[in-house]
Amino acid sequence: MADKGNEGMVYGLSTTVSNLGNPFSRAVSNAIFELFTPKLSDIQKYIEDSHSFRHTVALSFGVSYFFLVF
Repeated sequence: MADKGNEGMVYGLSTTVSNLGNPFSRAVSNAIFELFTPKLSDIQKYIEDSHSFRHTVALSFGVSYFFLVF
């Protein structure tokens, strides 16, 4: 994949691009999570453990993984 003498640069570039996925997905996902109802930051919702809140949490994981792959 890399020409002779450019192996280190190609490895560094591919590693950097690979490592940017996780912080990018967290940043975008956190911006989107602000729109969710009920709010994910409400501790009481975790204690109540309602069906709608479980759905919201599952959706938040789906959004995070989508942007991680994207």
